[in-house]
Amino acid sequence: MSNRKERVLIVDDSPVDLRMVMACIKNDYQVIAATNGREALELLQTTKAEVVLLDVTMPDMSGYEVCSKIRETNPHIQIIFLSANDGLNEILKDYDVGGNDYITKPFSPEILLNKISKSIEYLTQVERLESEKNSASGAFITAITSMGDLGGVINFLRTSFKVNTSDELATLLLNELQNYQLSGCVQLRSEYAFKNFTNQNDVSPLESELLTRIAAMNDRFIENGKRMFINYPKVSVLIKNMPVDDDSKMGRLRDTLAILIEGTNEKQISIEKDKTMIAMMEVSSKTKLSILNETLEGLSFIKTVHEELKHSNLSLMDSTVDSIQNTFLT
Repeated sequence: MSNRKERVLIVDDSPVDLRMVMACIKNDYQVIAATNGREALELLQTTKAEVVLLDVTMPDMSGYEVCSKIRETNPHIQIIFLSANDGLNEILKDYDVGGNDYITKPFSPEILLNKISKSIEYLTQVERLESEKNSASGAFITAITSMGDLGGVINFLRTSFKVNTSDELATLLLNELQNYQLSGCVQLRSEYAFKNFTNQNDVSPLESELLTRIAAMNDRFIENGKRMFINYPKVSVLIKNMPVDDDSKMGRLRDTLAILIEGTNEKQISIEKDKTMIAMMEVSSKTKLSILNETLEGLSFIKTVHEELKHSNLSLMDSTVDSIQNTFLT
């Protein structure tokens, strides 16, 4: 027997039968009553009932017609037919129009209460299964959406491998944010400077100041209404239009944005290292070129000295030969 006061609608054109049924169940359930089918349908438009006790034989509109009308708008309400005929054809007709159970008149209060209790128990199970099915569908849709988000993240990371400059990296990140219907601005930092980017007009002075201040904080996520700041050592992002009314979407976006911006941070570090390496190579090349030039200048000087010595030696030899010849003749 139910501890909660579920509502039972009794539909019977006989005042005697109506009072008898009400007397049987009034201590266990909330009871409402209708003396004909049309009145019952009007009641169900404004009042919720878990169970309908429906007399089969009524003037103007039979119990079968009432049941068919109820089923058009309420597939789960439990309908128990009250009938003096327990023949097979009668039971099949009850089933065909959407009935859930039947009781043969006359009946004992115990049988009536047991039928109502089992109907409510069945209805509770149906509602629980329906809720579980909806939850499973929601989880499935969430999983599919998350897979889509993951695909976007993978594509972003794959594309970022081909990026060579901070400007290209910022543009790639802002385009990815637009894919999630998010707008905002980005600050990328290197060892010597920082630069702001946006997917709208220009970064305002206030936004620039906020990004710079956020960069000095240790917090990874800072939320303020629809605005969210996400902070990593080399990149800070301000999102202006987070979907705060959708908790599920907010949770997915936090995870997605964390991966996107962490990937941006690592790529910015890589770009900075590449620049440092190129600068070092340029310095090294200049140093080597300077040494080479100095070496060439030294070789040129040695060559010049060598030529001068050569001419001097040749002149000395000629003079010596002339002197020997003159001495010999003398």
